[in-house]
Order: sequence, then structure tokens, then C-alpha cells
Amino acid sequence: MGTPSDAEKGIRILSVLQKLSLESLHAKNAEELVFSMLNRTVSLCGYDRALFFEQGVKRLKLKGISGQSAINKTSEMVEQWNSFAAALNKATEPCVLSKEHFPENIRKYWQAYVQKNGGISVIWFPLTGWGKHVGGLWFERWGSRPWNDQEQNLLSHLIAGYSGAWERLHPKHPLADKLSTLAGKKLTLLLFAAVVATLLLVRLPLRVVAPSEVVADDPFIVSAPLNGVIAEVKINPGDKVTKGQILFEYDQRTAVEELKVAREQVLIIESSLDRARMQAFADARARSEIAILEHRLDQEQARFKLAEHNIAMLKVHAEKDGVAVIADPEKWRGRPVFMGERVLSVVDPSQTKVRIWIPEDDNMDFDFNVPVRTMLNVMPESVLPGKLEFVGSEVEVSPQRVASVLAEAEWKGDSPDVKIGLKGTTVIYGEKVSLGYWLFRKPWAAFNAYFGF
Repeated sequence: MGTPSDAEKGIRILSVLQKLSLESLHAKNAEELVFSMLNRTVSLCGYDRALFFEQGVKRLKLKGISGQSAINKTSEMVEQWNSFAAALNKATEPCVLSKEHFPENIRKYWQAYVQKNGGISVIWFPLTGWGKHVGGLWFERWGSRPWNDQEQNLLSHLIAGYSGAWERLHPKHPLADKLSTLAGKKLTLLLFAAVVATLLLVRLPLRVVAPSEVVADDPFIVSAPLNGVIAEVKINPGDKVTKGQILFEYDQRTAVEELKVAREQVLIIESSLDRARMQAFADARARSEIAILEHRLDQEQARFKLAEHNIAMLKVHAEKDGVAVIADPEKWRGRPVFMGERVLSVVDPSQTKVRIWIPEDDNMDFDFNVPVRTMLNVMPESVLPGKLEFVGSEVEVSPQRVASVLAEAEWKGDSPDVKIGLKGTTVIYGEKVSLGYWLFRKPWAAFNAYFGF
């Protein structure tokens, strides 16, 4: 195929211009229009980045960036763009920006901005609606690529279409239009009154939906009986264990050496004591050493008994029948532990309860007489009732990394056939309040927190 003629190129450009104008006029809301202006205009005239500024009470504010779904309003770059736009409030005509468009105090920032990416060329188009300034579009090219007159003319026509689309989506007098519409419809007013009455008169119990987990009821905790290094864990998670079964073993080398040294010390002191007793008949000094040696012998014998006790504790046995609960046996191999440190637990799988993590912001006065309702993730079709037993007062960090208070609930009736460790959500109920308070409690709290009321 040959190279397109100038006429063909012109027709193609006009087709793109018409298509973009129609898309803007058919935008369903302002967000869709802003997206089209920032990301679709590039098909008419190429650019590297586009910004949209909306007119605020006092100045223009950045509302959109091409290729981005959200704006970090606290970033240094956004603050710099807003400072540039503040100087363009009075720019009522399209223009290619230069340092003369900015006051002296920010020209140095503009020059530094231009030097990025080998130079930046920016063209500014004000956006109007109902005869006033409503915003502006900022198109920039990197690498010192200039804007020619033809591109400026094409964009001017397209921006006029964007202005019309903006007027369509933003009424000239939005508040007055809404009030007149409501006043003209008695049914709407009656519905509004009915809604207000419903919000005030209908009362519902407050409820909190909190993450929960099935845990063992009264688990037997197996902790480290002495300081040392665990050599091997003999059971796996979920194994059935019987009373007397070995659960884990310590590394024996250190304990055996300590026993050997203690035994040798006892033998040495016993030998010295026997020799001192033999010499005591003729040597007064030997008689005076007997009491000291006897005291040392008592100490070493106690140390020897402690070493024997430690040897006997190197194998930890189960003290009751049940099921072993442990995260990962391999992580304990070769790991040093301290006396009293929890290693695993032995539980009765038929006796369970619910542990609930109530977010700190939802820690209200709960009604302990109203059953809680638990829905497990693996069986969402079933609702398991329970009775709230207690709600803690100390704030902890939950497994979901949320500041929460701990609560527990017993099953109502017989314990259901559910596995320990299953997770879900539990609904807890509080006092009865109006429907309006029930609906707007959290938005109200968020409003107070944001504005400091």
C-alpha cells in the first residue's frame, strides 16, 4: 500500500476528533469524562502525560493524571503541580507555557521541571462551563518535542467539545435545580418524611461482625521443662497421642556431660573427705577441713541429683490423651528453648469454643443474653449459635494486624463437629438503638475523627 495522501490524513484526523467529541458527550458521569480527557486525547495528538485541574473555591486543584487511577495528594510532585496551576487561574486562552507565565518565586521550580527528561514542553488549555473558568487541561511532551500550530488548533476544537460535555454533567445551579425538583414532587417529600420517621422510630440492636477462630476448650499446654536444645519432635500436627507417649526430645550431649562432671566432682570430694578423716586422728588441720569438705560434698551431691533430674527430663511425655496441636515440628529441630516456653498443646477435638477478635473501634457494651452467631469460611451456609462468655479489656494486635480486644464464646448446646483452627466471622449484638444511629454510627465516628469534633 502507498503512503496516505494529505486528504486521507485530514479525514482520519477529523474522524478521530469527531469520535472523541462524541465519547465526551456520551460520558455517564464526571469521572468517565475526566478519564476520557486524560487518556483518550492522546489518539489525536501524542503526549507523554496529561493532567486535569478542577477549579476550587480559591484556586485550581489537581484531580487526575493520565495512566493513574488515584492521586497521592501529599506527594511533593502533586504540590508542585498545584503551585504551577495556581498561577494559571487568569490564563483564559490556550498557551504553550514558559517561565513568563509564572511569578518570580516559582520560576526556578519551573525551570528545574522543564529540564527533566531532557526538556519538557507543556501546553495549557483552560476549560470553561456556563461562561466561567471550571478547570484546565495540561498536556506535556518530554525530550523538547514542541507543539505546532496544527496540533494546537485541533486540541482547541476538542477542548470546546469537552467544555460542552462538562456543562451537560454539571448543572448551572445544582442546588436550586434539586430543590425545585423536590418541591415540585409531593410524593418525594412524603417519601423523605417517611424515611426520616423510619430512621428515628425503628429500633434495632447494634451488631458487630468480627473475625473469629475455632479453638480448643481447656487445652493442655506442653511447655519446655528445662533450658536446652530440642533434638526432635516425635509427633506431627493433628496426631492422636496417648498418655505417656514421647512428644519431643532434647539434645542429650550437654546434659550427659554435666552429669559426668557432677559425678566426678562427688567422687573427688568423697575421696578428699575420707583422707581428711583418716588424718584427723593425728593432724588438727585435717580435722578442721572435715566440715568444709562435708559442706562441699552436699553441694556437689545436690548438683549431681539436678543433673540426674535433667537427664530424666530429656524426653517429654504426654500427660493425657488427645490430639497434638503444633505449627511446624521441623522449626523446633535444633532450636534452643527456655524453661516454661510453650512448645505444643494436647487438646480434646470434641471440646471447642470460639475466639473472637473485636476491633477496638467496635468495643461497645454487648448483650451477653443474646446468642452470638458464627459463620465459618468452610461452611458459610451454616450458622452456629453460641453464648458470649467474656470480652477482654486490654487491646492487642489480632492475627489480622488490627488493634482488637479478645472475646470468647461457648457453643450453645453440644459442641458442633468442627475442626480446631477453622476461621470465620462472628456476629455479636449490643443494645437497641434507632435505625438512623444503627446506619450512621460508623460514618459519624469517621467524620468526628477526621474533623476533630
